[in-house]
Parts: sequence; C-alpha cells; structure tokens
Amino acid sequence: MGAERKSLESHNKNFVKSLEFIGRSRNRWTAFNDFLALTAISIANSCDLYNIATSQKVQAEREKRYIEIFNKYTLREQKLLISMFAELVLEMENHSEHLVDVLGELYQELNFHDEWKGQFFTPQVVSDLMGKFAFSDKAYKEKGYITAHEPCCGAGSTIYGFANAMREFGLNYQKNALVVANDIDERCIFMTYIQCSLYGIPAIVQQKDMLQDKVIGEAWFTPMFVLYSWRWNWRAKNETQD
Repeated sequence: MGAERKSLESHNKNFVKSLEFIGRSRNRWTAFNDFLALTAISIANSCDLYNIATSQKVQAEREKRYIEIFNKYTLREQKLLISMFAELVLEMENHSEHLVDVLGELYQELNFHDEWKGQFFTPQVVSDLMGKFAFSDKAYKEKGYITAHEPCCGAGSTIYGFANAMREFGLNYQKNALVVANDIDERCIFMTYIQCSLYGIPAIVQQKDMLQDKVIGEAWFTPMFVLYSWRWNWRAKNETQD
C-alpha cells in the first residue's frame, strides 16, 4: 500500500512540476486551462473518426482551436504538455479499482480556487456516499441500465462516486450507465469529459446554464458513448434536454 501511494504521488508531482516549468514564463493558470482544452479536443476528435456523434464541422472547429492553442507554446513546452497528459493517465490507471477525481484534487493542490471564483470541488469520500444514496437497483431492473444526471458537474466527483456505487452492486458502469453532465464553466466541462473518457464512462458532457436552461456550444461525447452509440444515440437528444 505504501509503495502504491508513493507511485500515485509521483505522477501528480511530475504533472505539477511540468506545469510549474511552463509557468515560469507564462501564467500557470492559463497553461492549466490550455492543457484541459488540448486534452479534451484530442480525445474527442480521435475517438469519433467516422462522425458518429460529432459532425465534421464541429471537429474542424475544435481542431482549429487545438492548433491555435498548441502553437502558442515552445517545442519544449509542447512536450511538457504531452507529458502532463501521460502523467494524468498513469495516475488515473492507479485508481481504476475505485474512481477518484484526480483533476479536482490537482486543482485543490495547485490552489486554483483563488483564480476560479472560490470554487471548491466535492471530496471523493463525500461523492462516494452520495453515489450510494443516488443508486437505484429498481431503476436498473426496470430499464436494464441507469441514467445519471449531474446539473453542476464540477470536475465530475459525484459521477465517479455513482460509478463506484454501481461497481459495489456488481454492475458494469461502462455498459450499464449513461451519464449526462452539465456545467456553466467550460473548464469544468473539460475536466469531467477528460476523466469520464479515461475511466470509460459513457457520457454526454454539455456546457449549459441550468438556471436559464441555455445550452452553450456543442456537446462532448466520451469514447465509450461513441463505442456503444448503437445503444445510446437514440436516447441522446431526450437525455440532453431533460
């Protein structure tokens, strides 16, 4: 257990070290936001090569944004941004048996709440408890799957708590759950989308002002959603409008 904990800490430390290096000549807050956008776009455009869920027009617009952001950085900084993604993947792999909000924890560790309007994300232990309360075995038996709605997803902690609860009940969240996650903050959308993608959660992640019921931009579909589109796409329109 001690060796595992050390490994987990090392991946976070490497991530922060790379970010701090970029922050020497740039604003690290901006660099973190750019990392989120680059990673989300990379995942979204690479997992839907046949435009099953996302149109070619939207993919082209996202690719253009990717190039504009990436080209702001030097070659060394670009390599560091790529290495940050690798460290994130390794960190999350170590949590594959019990999902954790890795990006939310990094956000807290980096003290970004000052820049991010005082936002604090729900601790995973609280989200795990909420997930157990929200889980309904009856709903699963009635429909054969469970749909989870998160109107203010943050970095997705409550979603991972729900997935953990499903696992405790012997269900495969990768095949038996559909998550619809919303938030008004684009950075939250990116963090939730990235982590749901890497954890293999079928999800539709949408930037949305829930108070005004106003959708902002196009939805982001995780790789697992795209993979099982034959199962989910007929419900996507209704789910995003609920």
